[in-house]
Amino acid sequence: MAVKLKIKISEPELRKLVAELPEQYREVLLLYCLNNLTKKGVSEKMNLSYGVTRNRLSKGIYLLKKILDQEEMPELLLS
Repeated sequence: MAVKLKIKISEPELRKLVAELPEQYREVLLLYCLNNLTKKGVSEKMNLSYGVTRNRLSKGIYLLKKILDQEEMPELLLS
């Protein structure tokens, strides 16, 4: 099941927030969320196992939500 992000902020704002993340999470999120690759596509592109890709995506989303909470930015909805 894919994680779908519903974000009420602009793409430039999202890119700025993602830039604050550690590189390993930033790359996975950019490929998955903004370049619309599947988890499998991200894992192949980055030469990572599917499990590592899934874990980094999950952790990256968690960290992104923490940033949004701290900066009182619009909500990041996950479904």
